[in-house]
Amino acid sequence: MRHTYLLSLDDNECESNPSICGENANCFNTDGSYYCQCHGGFTPTHNFTQADSIECKDINECVDGSTDCGSNAKCTNHVGGYFCTCETGYIPSNKKETFKAEQGVQCIDSDECDDPSFCGKHAACHNSAGSFYCICAAGFRLKSGETNFTDTSKLCESVCETDKSICGGGVCKSSPDGYECVCNSGFTNYGHKQMKCTELNCDTLLSKIDTSQAPPQLVSLLTSNCLAVSKQPSTQRNGETFLEEFLSALDDLLRDGLHGDKAKVSAMFSIVERMLKRIGPLLSKSQTRRSNSKTDVEMLVKRGSSPPEGHFLMNISGAQLTSNWDTATGNKHLGIHS
Repeated sequence: MRHTYLLSLDDNECESNPSICGENANCFNTDGSYYCQCHGGFTPTHNFTQADSIECKDINECVDGSTDCGSNAKCTNHVGGYFCTCETGYIPSNKKETFKAEQGVQCIDSDECDDPSFCGKHAACHNSAGSFYCICAAGFRLKSGETNFTDTSKLCESVCETDKSICGGGVCKSSPDGYECVCNSGFTNYGHKQMKCTELNCDTLLSKIDTSQAPPQLVSLLTSNCLAVSKQPSTQRNGETFLEEFLSALDDLLRDGLHGDKAKVSAMFSIVERMLKRIGPLLSKSQTRRSNSKTDVEMLVKRGSSPPEGHFLMNISGAQLTSNWDTATGNKHLGIHS
């Protein structure tokens, strides 16, 4: 008696080379068949076979809305996955450079100013959200003229070195306030230590003025004002006092009348102009208004190492003047304008 046996062997499709499922997919053998699954981070996510003609394609988690790395973080896609990193100026709360959204990592501000020496010598560090900036200490500046900087390789240098002309006719010296100008003989900065020293020649103060026609009381005030300014700062009088004395003398003069004498009127206006130019630098406030019975005065004063810019408005006794600082001051900058 003869017996016949049939032996059925499964053909394992997953052993084919190249893979029957294609790139970026896993093959799973079954009894008499198989199926494919894309790797994590690839689509589609359902099972398929070669007959479906499917290619596993990378899922860009950073654009499909499935990934939120959180505030102050950015998402970077790569083949089969992604990772999160904190933006510049922030550090991850888990102290690891890269992380996944599901880890709950937060990007927190990195305070560069924790290191007192971060900005270098003679500079202060100011932290801000995700960033910082450095400012030179008083009396120091960058050669470039920048006020705020983040390039910590730059050095803050004494203004006495970076700007040799900062004191004009004086000597620049370092001080607790940054620097001060010590004026040479014949020069003054009107008691303002960080103002340029300008030449002050009291002998030529009345030049081009016919003093025989000028009111003697105004001539005397102008001369005494100049002599007081030329003295050391400790003995200088304040501008408010000079202004009050000048306006009082001017009121007395106007009360008596000039009787229509053009020469006297011209001489008076010349002295008024020069007197106010001498008083302006001595005023402590940026704006001063005074009104007497015969006179009204408004004075604006600008101090600083850079020429003033923009427009200004003066309005007194119904008269209004609008102008620009560069028009009013001309092209010579001495550190103060009035």
